[in-house]
Amino acid sequence: MNKLTESKKRQYIAEGNKSKWFRNLSEDRKAEIVEKYMSSEFLDLKCDWAFKFVMSSPEILIILLNDFLPETVTEVVSVSTEPKRLGGTEKNVLMDVVARTADGREIVIEMQQFKKTDFKARMFYYGAAMVRSQLRRGKNYSKLKPVYVISFMNFRLRHSSNRLVYRYRMMEEEIHEIYGDWLSIYLCELPRLKKRAMSEMDYVEGWLHILRESVNFAGVPEGMDAHFSPVVEAARLQTVPEDEMMNYFKSVISDNERLEYGEDRFAEGLAEGLEKGKAEGLAAGLANGLAEGLAKGLSQGKAEVAKNLLEMGMPAETVAKATGLSPEAVKAL
Repeated sequence: MNKLTESKKRQYIAEGNKSKWFRNLSEDRKAEIVEKYMSSEFLDLKCDWAFKFVMSSPEILIILLNDFLPETVTEVVSVSTEPKRLGGTEKNVLMDVVARTADGREIVIEMQQFKKTDFKARMFYYGAAMVRSQLRRGKNYSKLKPVYVISFMNFRLRHSSNRLVYRYRMMEEEIHEIYGDWLSIYLCELPRLKKRAMSEMDYVEGWLHILRESVNFAGVPEGMDAHFSPVVEAARLQTVPEDEMMNYFKSVISDNERLEYGEDRFAEGLAEGLEKGKAEGLAAGLANGLAEGLAKGLSQGKAEVAKNLLEMGMPAETVAKATGLSPEAVKAL
């Protein structure tokens, strides 16, 4: 367990107070959060900064890729945690980790804390952006290399079965003939992993357990295969350079702030409400469903809720009634 000086605690609390959700907590609760994350043995790998910090290691990426991909990976020749920049007027993307193997395969590795209604479309766009960026003018299409998007998710999506990893590729509808290996998307849902001893887990399960529970480890997990030793050692808090510790804490606070006030809570709540209303098939059911979604979303502020509703195509008058804003204020948005 890492020890924090009182001076350091005050610095972290002062930084946390820049965020609304943290500032509104009691002093005891603030201290608890600082202790949990900054005095723990290991980083919280669900946190964006920590995930990038550990996964930027080619050695660790090779272990991960060989545990998930169908082909063997012997060398990772490049790793980037910088935003992917597209040309022209195209929407740019913010990928967590992008790696290229020695044989030219490109892999996007993501950690997603928060559920988004457009999540599948987002992952497809990430993959498509990587496919598109491979060819320059004059290059033959035969030069395209496989792209994989591996997303670890701290939430569940709706599926017709219960699996830890859902693997998607393009295929023919009736005979299931694979169209090609140019784009594969893996969705790895952490909450689906059942709690049990690590000695009973296979490598895929082991990865999900480490990513989900790392911040709670008091030491090397009992029964852990030596296969994961480089991963766990890289995730120790003491491996973080002193000048980067505050960046880790800022990322932790930012993640929690998004959970409390961000668009994700609104989008998820509204989607759940709409789904419930549709399932009931009644006007009253839809109204109740929308009310539940709006109730969850209001934490991010009436203006933000109104913007989301307008973008979904809801009439301005209806948005005004739903949010309590004036018609003029809604039109100004």
